Amino acid sequence: MSYLIVLSIPLLIMWLMLSRYFFNVLESEVRKNNINALKHIQQNIDTCFGELDTIAYQIYTNPKLTTYMISDNILNTRIGIKELKNYIIGNKFVDEVFVYYSSLDRLCSSSHYITVPEFANIHRNANLDPERFYQVINSADEKNIVTSIYKTQHIDGKKQIVYIVPDTTYKSNINKRTVFFLISEKSISGILKYYKGNTVIYDNNMQIVAALSYDEYLYSDDFQFMLKSIDSTKLSTIEINQTRYFISYIKSPTTKWTYLTLLPEDIAMKEVMTVKFTFINVQIILIIIMSIVVLYIMRLNYNPIRQLKSFAESKLGKTIDCNNEIEVVRMTIDHMSKTHEELSTKITSNKSAIKEFLLLNLLKGNYENITQFNDKARDIGISFTSSYFGVAIISFTHIDKHQYPDSSKIIYLLEENISNEIQGYGKDNIDNDKVIFVFSASSNDTRLVKEFFSIKQRLLLGHLGLQATIGISNIYKDTGNIGKSFIEASIAIDYRLIKGIDRIIFFGEIENQYSLINNYPVDELNILEMFIIEGDINKINNSIHKLINLIKETEMPLFAARCLCFDIINKILKTMCLINREFISLTKDYPDVMALAQFETVEELGEIVNRISLDICKHIKENREKHKEYLIDRLIAYIKENYSDNQFSIQRMADYFGMSQSNIGHYFKQATGQTISEYVNFLRIEKAKLLLTTKDWPLQEIITHIGYCDTSSFVRKFKKMVGTTPGTFRKIYETGKISP
Repeated sequence: MSYLIVLSIPLLIMWLMLSRYFFNVLESEVRKNNINALKHIQQNIDTCFGELDTIAYQIYTNPKLTTYMISDNILNTRIGIKELKNYIIGNKFVDEVFVYYSSLDRLCSSSHYITVPEFANIHRNANLDPERFYQVINSADEKNIVTSIYKTQHIDGKKQIVYIVPDTTYKSNINKRTVFFLISEKSISGILKYYKGNTVIYDNNMQIVAALSYDEYLYSDDFQFMLKSIDSTKLSTIEINQTRYFISYIKSPTTKWTYLTLLPEDIAMKEVMTVKFTFINVQIILIIIMSIVVLYIMRLNYNPIRQLKSFAESKLGKTIDCNNEIEVVRMTIDHMSKTHEELSTKITSNKSAIKEFLLLNLLKGNYENITQFNDKARDIGISFTSSYFGVAIISFTHIDKHQYPDSSKIIYLLEENISNEIQGYGKDNIDNDKVIFVFSASSNDTRLVKEFFSIKQRLLLGHLGLQATIGISNIYKDTGNIGKSFIEASIAIDYRLIKGIDRIIFFGEIENQYSLINNYPVDELNILEMFIIEGDINKINNSIHKLINLIKETEMPLFAARCLCFDIINKILKTMCLINREFISLTKDYPDVMALAQFETVEELGEIVNRISLDICKHIKENREKHKEYLIDRLIAYIKENYSDNQFSIQRMADYFGMSQSNIGHYFKQATGQTISEYVNFLRIEKAKLLLTTKDWPLQEIITHIGYCDTSSFVRKFKKMVGTTPGTFRKIYETGKISP
């Protein structure tokens, strides 16, 4: 129960504060809404008067309403009446529009052409006798007033307002014209009736123009005095006849009218009080329900706590004489925390072994891509983020011949302060005097790599007194060549016997020296790939024997033979796994890149290649049908998924499958009877035909959707394959003469 009381006190205080804030905000919003409603009335009426100003300007500039035209003949007068009528058609705010011609001493309206006495007789509600009429017209001109408002007393229960818009741009009294409008009180009251309470409009002399209700207190001196003391910037509260009102007013800069609203407080705050009452009742009910639920949960949770205590004691292996179950749990958690720390220490101590294992598998080519490696290595804090990869092997000699160097310190110096351009990780080599360093670079610029390893050479010499010789492979973008990079780095480091120690030796320099780039059998390797894809056992054997003989007959250096054997084995394994993934399980007994680097004779390498050749031929013979179907199914699936991409190309497709462009094109043509381009065009045209008959898209959108960029090229291909243009095809389909 004490817990419940402690919990309830801050909740109650918070509830009271939130409630007070909530209702103050709600009350403030109600007050603001009243002021906004008043502003809305003022803006509506000002807008109406603004429209009348526009009409007056149009009348003054209308050549059919000049003094000359009106005085010319009866026909022109009728035209003028019709023109005025057109101006106020549809305007519910104004009753009538007049133009007073001073030189004619007559008025033209939308219905009459009359004299001033006739106007006074017809429009009595305007309360303008001839004498007062002339006074108003002349004063408006003399005072240069743009808008002047005049009102009358009630006549037959009606009231009219005269709105005069003098022509201030016309300076002469000769042929002077004055436009004015008659506005009924109903037009203004009609705007006021949509709002609660009583809304009153005063003119600039503080006389009532219009009101929703003409209550007596509006005319009292006390009320007039009270108005003068109200702050126009706030919504104030006053008391009239024992009733409290919210009162606010604003003044129009256009008409000089004052707009005032009086809203009984009980009506204005009715919704607020209803919400407040409902809110309080709901909160009380919720507090009662929450209290019941808390009590129930506390009782319900007591047994689990006791069970938790028993469980904790069982884990500790002893009974604790303590009535505080929480303390028992704390002791158990403390014990588990210490156990976890010990386990973490063991894992940390094995981190280097895990890293060695992952890097070894990367060198052996056991990961399809670098993402797969990163996913496995991320937990121990290593990953490669750059696009180019290579391998370096560091051989070191200590200045002090009797002191054996610590490889962990060497690896630490190699890995620390990794730059944005190059990052890498080291592992021990089989030879104790070497370290393997797998690295990635932002580009294949060897100058950048050389600068990086030069810095590492100086670090090893300065910190550990080691003279480091570094053999560096070529830099490749494909992670599948990391194994080959290891062989190249091994060859480069072996050349320290010729180049000398404390040097950085690039495999590319050795490769160029022996002219291996020009003589390397790239075409023969691509031909071997094609024969494997075709499944022709005899051609596969002949191609492999030709490559082995090339090694023997050309007296190829051992290091070059190692690289070529790696490329042969890698080409065979990648192509076979591409065709049939079941072949992956057979590759585990083949020598990896580490083993290839240890072979010392060309004969040993040739035997390995021959054994692998026999295995793949046996596998192809046993799985001939699967061999043919699996790859073509994958090629067709890739095309169907990507043909609508305008970046689709055979080269991109070949890169995706790890094949040469010529081989993939040749195999597809042999398997399907058509080229890849022909098949892609077929799919695109069929898709275009479907879209032309099922969508109302424009042609350009359809062309983009199916992967074309050039409209004219598409139209030519469509006409060649279908026999008609896309537009004609769509029209023929719409007439029902063809089916989609």
